[in-house]
Amino acid sequence: MSVTVTVGHTVEFSINYLDQNGNPMVTTPTPDSAPTWTESSPDGSIETFTVSGDGLTAEGTAVAAGTDTVTATVVVGGTSFSASVDVVVSEAPQVLTSIEVVAIAS
Repeated sequence: MSVTVTVGHTVEFSINYLDQNGNPMVTTPTPDSAPTWTESSPDGSIETFTVSGDGLTAEGTAVAAGTDTVTATVVVGGTSFSASVDVVVSEAPQVLTSIEVVAIAS
């Protein structure tokens, strides 16, 4: 999975707990401890990255063109789960080309 943004965008990251069918869990599991977040450009050269105090969310602000990989790891019931997303940052100006309807199952 990836998200493509231009310099200046802010990307919000959160953990979505999924069942065996890829649907959101009806009851959100309680992590054994705060989730951990890592990024592939920890020097902030692609995006500045901040993790919330409880570790449940993070935020990145695109500062330069390139690709950064953000990974979240959480332990629930003694089992570790990890997921990653690539953040592709472009310096090109934005051009409106379409709209979309967003549907989120909860």
